Amino acid sequence: MAPLQPSATISTVGAAACRPGLFSLSSWWKFGWDVTIESDDTFRRFYKLDSILQTDRINTAWLQGLSERNHFALQLYQFGGLLIEDSPASESIVHPVIDWNYIAGQPVLGGELSFNANAQSISRSDGTDSNRVSIDANWRRKLIDPVGQVKDSVRLCEGRRDQFTNGYDPNTATPSPKTRSPVPSAPSASNTPSPSSLMPATARMS
Repeated sequence: MAPLQPSATISTVGAAACRPGLFSLSSWWKFGWDVTIESDDTFRRFYKLDSILQTDRINTAWLQGLSERNHFALQLYQFGGLLIEDSPASESIVHPVIDWNYIAGQPVLGGELSFNANAQSISRSDGTDSNRVSIDANWRRKLIDPVGQVKDSVRLCEGRRDQFTNGYDPNTATPSPKTRSPVPSAPSASNTPSPSSLMPATARMS
């Protein structure tokens, strides 16, 4: 009887380097990372350094600034599959995702003025790349209208811009052209508290 031929070759020769780190740059700023670099995706699971159920690897690095009324966060991510049958589509990089929240130190027209911004960029080895930017401005003050309704906040303006490349039409499985979907700024009013009001006190900077 002929010997069975394996359907895939598993390499057990490899190396892995884990380098988590955290630095306090000042009383407000911190920088850190949690990165694992491997020459063989199966190395750590084969030698039981990781759970055998772990199927992907997430590397991250981040920078954070936090004071009384200002918060800034920048995060980088690298996603990779750990399975032998993984395709390049499982590889992606977030470079980066940025969040910024600001509350004015002094009242504006008797209320609290705040700004929130977010930016995100994702690229994939074999798939759709995307970029997004959004920003909004809010003014918060309790106002009572003539009929007795209480309004806690007013959305002054908001805007968003999305961009996609290397996309695929799910109906035809063919590449679609570069698309952009801007959302125009538009003022609106809401009885819902502004995002800044939901932030913990420690996340507000001067």
